[in-house]
Amino acid sequence: MVSVERVVNASYRDTEELVPFQENPLIAALPEPKSSKVILRSLSYLPSYNAAERNLSVPGRLLACEQIMHFYQPNRNTLQAALQLDNCLRWGYVNRNPLIPDTVQRFNQLFDNANSEIGPVTKLPATYGFSVIGISGIGKTTMLNSILLKYHQVIRHTKYKDANLSLNQVVWLKIDCPPDGSLKGFCRNFMMELDNALGTNYHERYQSNLFSVDQLFNAVRLLAQTYSLGVLVIDELQNLCNTRERVSDVTLNFFVSLVNTIGVPVICCGTGKAKKLFQTSFQQARRGSGKGEIIMSRMSYDSDWIRFFDSMWTLQYIHDVIPITDSMRKTFFEESLGIPYIAVHLYDLAQEEAIVNGKESFSESDVRRIAAERMLLTKQICEKLKKGLEVDLEEDLDVTPYTYYPLESEIDISGDSVKPQDKPDEKKASVSDAVTEALANAIGQDHSIARKFVQKASAAHDAPVSFPTLFQEAYSEWLNSKIEQKTPCINPLVGMKSYEDLRANGLTGAQLDDETIHTVVHHD
Repeated sequence: MVSVERVVNASYRDTEELVPFQENPLIAALPEPKSSKVILRSLSYLPSYNAAERNLSVPGRLLACEQIMHFYQPNRNTLQAALQLDNCLRWGYVNRNPLIPDTVQRFNQLFDNANSEIGPVTKLPATYGFSVIGISGIGKTTMLNSILLKYHQVIRHTKYKDANLSLNQVVWLKIDCPPDGSLKGFCRNFMMELDNALGTNYHERYQSNLFSVDQLFNAVRLLAQTYSLGVLVIDELQNLCNTRERVSDVTLNFFVSLVNTIGVPVICCGTGKAKKLFQTSFQQARRGSGKGEIIMSRMSYDSDWIRFFDSMWTLQYIHDVIPITDSMRKTFFEESLGIPYIAVHLYDLAQEEAIVNGKESFSESDVRRIAAERMLLTKQICEKLKKGLEVDLEEDLDVTPYTYYPLESEIDISGDSVKPQDKPDEKKASVSDAVTEALANAIGQDHSIARKFVQKASAAHDAPVSFPTLFQEAYSEWLNSKIEQKTPCINPLVGMKSYEDLRANGLTGAQLDDETIHTVVHHD
């Protein structure tokens, strides 16, 4: 999936089939409309792959597996969104031709009356935009980004045919609704993204708190007209639900005013909560679904899933090539709930495990085990989906990698002697539990107290750490807490110089007796 240049000089197409599109430089500078097949092909992204990569070293193949996460296969929703966005973009420019006197007069009226209401655009076509609704993590933002990046974001105009034209056309702008849903935050996000596209400094110019919400809204409206904004995409719209009802209504009415006064189509993207915002009134509902809603739900087990799965399956980095079977397709479909985001993660994790444990292959039962142990799919997400509750895949999924130790016979890490870990099911959670039990025994406290120090030590690491390192850091956290509280304590580890010393003095948990991990813990 290759994006086009973000900023270009205008290059005009000679012919337009539809009469309303003719002699309009804003439309003529857009790329030629594409067929459905071309759209799907251009939006697909299959990372470059060479079968020889299956013979790379273990570290090399683990790095190669990361490419799986960049795989993207468009589907029917993607095609529908691409066609609707292109439709909105072109029709939105019909009544904003900069060479027509009415448009110039309209702009002058807007500029001279920046602080007053402007009447609706005459003969406004159906450019209300549309909405994209789906659970968080389903791929809404990825889909919209992939479509938008196929258009030049800024087109510089200097001359169209015989007419001089000095204009920077902003084809699209995508902004996030601020987490608190604040109106000023929305306007400043708009200006920040506009600055990123044009290299201007409107965000700095309007950052003062002296500007009222109305002034900021009018500034946004004026900038959208000045730069001939083609389409405005607003992501994370559900954040408006965090505000008072009056605030969300004002913001939605502002979106409507962009259509009414200028003709800029607005595309809104959000979770199921956002859908409620469009049902507050008929006017807002009509704007929200002017070109129809796109509901992004789980895939069905059909030709779309088979096409997606078979494309993903070509990215294999294990020694033994696993052939595609209906049984494997169905296993991934069931364990991923038909959600591409999860399927890609699961495929990546399955290959990583097969490479690290030396098995170099995986079965349907392995896939189900990994899904249950490492992504917490079955109980949490399924239960929420069945109950119709909001689901955030990125928050609800636990995709923390296993804590693997290197395959070499012996390594030395800051004095910690660590033997190879030959248990592929040893998770980070198991190491945390082991340290919690060892620490609880060492300091003579309940597990709930020990766990707080373990969690605090673990939070300081972005990647999994070994048992010795985590134990030392958690123990240090406990000692520091005692020092801060000025609480006298007897260090139970005085004289302890090895893991065997800990075990001999009953300072480890029974579950660690069979562990192959050894540590040297030094304390003054």
